[in-house]
Amino acid sequence: MKKNELNYTQLKDYCNPNIFKFSDTSELDSINTGIGQERGIKALEFGISVDVKGYNLYLEGPDGVRKNNVY
Repeated sequence: MKKNELNYTQLKDYCNPNIFKFSDTSELDSINTGIGQERGIKALEFGISVDVKGYNLYLEGPDGVRKNNVY
């Protein structure tokens, strides 16, 4: 292994489930805002404000961030 190289076991982070005060995520309140997505939200707000025929808007983001929901 090279000096600054990590092996796969060093890349895994462990979380103690006992730190959480819920049994499963169904007990949590929904999040209806973009966490850490201020730039993306501003771009989306700009895009939907453009009133020009033929103007399209394309959104992309990481899996699991509920991109299919419309608010």
